[in-house]
Amino acid sequence: MIEEGPACKCGSFGCLEAIAGAAAIQTRIQKAIADGGGSEVLALAGGNPANVSGWMILSAAKAGDKACAAIVEQAANYLGLGLANLVNLFNPSVLVLDQRLKLAGQGLLDQVIKVVKRQALSYSTKNMRILFGKLSEASVLGAGSIALEKHFEIPTLKPPRFMIESLSRLSRRGTQIESPPEGSEAA
Repeated sequence: MIEEGPACKCGSFGCLEAIAGAAAIQTRIQKAIADGGGSEVLALAGGNPANVSGWMILSAAKAGDKACAAIVEQAANYLGLGLANLVNLFNPSVLVLDQRLKLAGQGLLDQVIKVVKRQALSYSTKNMRILFGKLSEASVLGAGSIALEKHFEIPTLKPPRFMIESLSRLSRRGTQIESPPEGSEAA
């Protein structure tokens, strides 16, 4: 997502997870608190910045904490950009976001939708819906993995039967099948 962005736990840099995932959001809010912001989230954490959790950040953003709202909006922008790329590649009819993001309120969903509609091909977004999921995370991941498996399923390519039989006969006679020597052109 961002060339030369922050390190990601996958080993790469600037990945969506590294810039908009829970750990990235928590790092940003810790910095905002150190700079004097995030009073609402700090109150939810009992005054201890180390106790700030993701749901506290989302709740504080919804309650009007300016630092949390700005951080969540930035994460929503990055999420929207990432989803727009997926929409352009796969043209889905529905995108389902983790239900836990509802804690930030409708504003987060509206921001994601705005970015996806701005960045994705208009044809792809014409009849597409983006919504919060109603299933548990495990159910969504399971359903998603099944859908991806089916979508990318490629029938096994097998050589024609006559080739298999011919090659089988050659190998039984002891004939070696070799690659052409280096430098020669294959016909």
